[in-house]
Amino acid sequence: GPVGADVLADAQRRIRQALAPHARADAPPFTLQLRVEDADGELPRLGMDEGYSLRLDGSGARLSARNHLGLHWALRALCQCLAAPSLQAIDIDDAPRFPWRGVLLDPARRFLPLPSLLQALEAMSALRLNVLHLHLSDDQGFRLASRRFPLLGERGGAGQCYSHDDIRRLVDAAAARGIRVVPELDMPGHCQSWLVAYPELAPEGQAWTLRTPFGIGRASLDPTRERTYAFVAELLEEVCGLFPDEYVHIGGDEVHPRAWQGIPHIDAFMAEHGMADQRALQHHFTQRACAILDSLGRRAVAWDEVLGPALPPSLVVPSWGGGGARGRGGGGGGGVILECADY
Repeated sequence: GPVGADVLADAQRRIRQALAPHARADAPPFTLQLRVEDADGELPRLGMDEGYSLRLDGSGARLSARNHLGLHWALRALCQCLAAPSLQAIDIDDAPRFPWRGVLLDPARRFLPLPSLLQALEAMSALRLNVLHLHLSDDQGFRLASRRFPLLGERGGAGQCYSHDDIRRLVDAAAARGIRVVPELDMPGHCQSWLVAYPELAPEGQAWTLRTPFGIGRASLDPTRERTYAFVAELLEEVCGLFPDEYVHIGGDEVHPRAWQGIPHIDAFMAEHGMADQRALQHHFTQRACAILDSLGRRAVAWDEVLGPALPPSLVVPSWGGGGARGRGGGGGGGVILECADY
């Protein structure tokens, strides 16, 4: 497959670079033997076998893995061994302890051009990190050039955003390095950039400008109107068409405690549905957003502020505030909770 071919092409380049400083005219030939049980070249996914074996001696190297992903890490290890000229022979049998080894990059607040992201992938692969968590939207910017809602990138991103072609290049480059890309679009809070572009998504239709300082602002989506969910559904469908990974992050953190306070139609909605407080209203939004992703064949990820009763079992909740933060959501929820070390 194309991913497997990319892995082999990348490995050939790296091995030549590693051997070049030690090349001699009288050096014996270096033989590289590769054995891969399943070389279909499918994209990296959570739970995929990443184990490998490496045998290196004076005559060459023998690498074996179940699939191209394990082969990628084996070739990485081989290049590191070849970079140490004093190393004569080694046997390695390796597999990761954690299947999700991630780095979060935040171009929403500080835009990172595509070459910087590609450089980050190179560093991640060298360190055996396999998930790029890409935070694409926040109050300070919306970094995806949406074709369905172009004002998100033009106004919400002030023109600094990634095109569809940029995202495809990023996802392909990541896959060739054994890395999955998990996008995050923060909602229903931390979305001032959304409202700069489409103010009708806010509880009240006031004009917005991009937020400069960090912190918790009052900008939020209106969780009581169907047009909000129609917009979110169409946007997430576009996102899922660009990012093939099973997981999509919907944020959910740091909704302002008075984001929906004192707004008549929201007060009426909460009374009609027996919602005691803003947390219950956000819980309603989380359930709707998760259902949208379920319908798209994806699993939602959201920060631990979303914790509460009757969460869908497909939801993954990483604890960014540490283990002690689990109680902030009211406890008793469904979903899977991952500690920061595991996520």
